Amino acid sequence: ENIETGCIYPDACNYNIDAVEDDGSCEYESCIGCLDTNACNYNPTTIIEDNTTCVYPEPWFDCNGINILNQYVGEWLFTRTSGYSNPYGSGSNETTYMGIISLGTNFNTLYISTNQYINEELLLEEFLVNENGELEDFQNIYYYNFNGYFTGDSLLYLTGTSGSPFQQSYFTCAGQKIN
Repeated sequence: ENIETGCIYPDACNYNIDAVEDDGSCEYESCIGCLDTNACNYNPTTIIEDNTTCVYPEPWFDCNGINILNQYVGEWLFTRTSGYSNPYGSGSNETTYMGIISLGTNFNTLYISTNQYINEELLLEEFLVNENGELEDFQNIYYYNFNGYFTGDSLLYLTGTSGSPFQQSYFTCAGQKIN
């Protein structure tokens, strides 16, 4: 009569449910791995969880070493509404324009086109971007109030106000990534 031999310990990587007799072949390393879905080496086939083996990307980069802000880089269609008010009156206008978003001078900044030109060159304003896609006006272009954020990888919303007690100016800008 043949007796099935093999690894008879259920917590071993090569456990053989049909084995009756232990043959000393049990091993406990090949099935240990990372089960954290945020890790670069996530392995859903892992049997024994050991998240101390997990490898994570550097901040601001994905597992391939690519800056996460690259998802925003490209051509965008912007609609910008600007306005002002003072004791003598108020006004506003709306402009739709093609613009660009490109990587900034640091790993966590982006240049966003404004549809304004200086010496016939498109003015790009630089903004800090956190890992949640929220923008910060670190150059204080919009002194009193600024709010900006990406939703997903293809929509952008910016709003800002500045001025004095005598005159206020504001803008809102919505962008849709084209490519």
